[in-house]
Amino acid sequence: LANQEAAPETGDGTAASQPANGPGNPLQTVRSDMPSAQGQDTGDSRFGEFGPPKWRTDGAVYEWPFADATVMISIQDEAGKIDLNAASEDLLLRLFSSIDLSGADPETMVDRLLDYRDSDQERRPHGAEDIDYQRADLDYGTKDRPLERTDELLRVLGMTPQIYAQLAPMITVYSGRSGVEANVAPTAVLGVMGTAGAAID
Repeated sequence: LANQEAAPETGDGTAASQPANGPGNPLQTVRSDMPSAQGQDTGDSRFGEFGPPKWRTDGAVYEWPFADATVMISIQDEAGKIDLNAASEDLLLRLFSSIDLSGADPETMVDRLLDYRDSDQERRPHGAEDIDYQRADLDYGTKDRPLERTDELLRVLGMTPQIYAQLAPMITVYSGRSGVEANVAPTAVLGVMGTAGAAID
């Protein structure tokens, strides 16, 4: 599975499993007669008159028969995901409103994320700063700087593994974009965008 980011970890340090043919990842057979590992010719002629397939970079999953096995290949451009550090507040609110928060308030989750990554100790209307983490008996506070990994989201007050698992396929810390590149966005991210194009780069 080819991806620019390693599989996000859950709170216990294990990789969050994602089905190869999950939402937004239609299973596609690349070609049933592609070359095997048995020393066969690997030139473009093996792909027929149209040449090698052009794989999409929106997370689509391709099935590639290879030797006696089947290889699942997926390429996801991080520009198609929502950047936790750079996304606009409106886009983050759309993101959190699109999933099951088990009773939590989307505005609260967004404010807490923004408080977690900003450099001050001024609490947003629904946010949380160091004092709130102390009151929750946590031995850490806000980071006060941009996230370096997506699974750091699990340290935001109120975040649960269940909520994070829903967000993980749609988020990144690598694009640096306030919006997303629609041409490479997974179906789930396009669903977050809806018909509003303001946050689409």
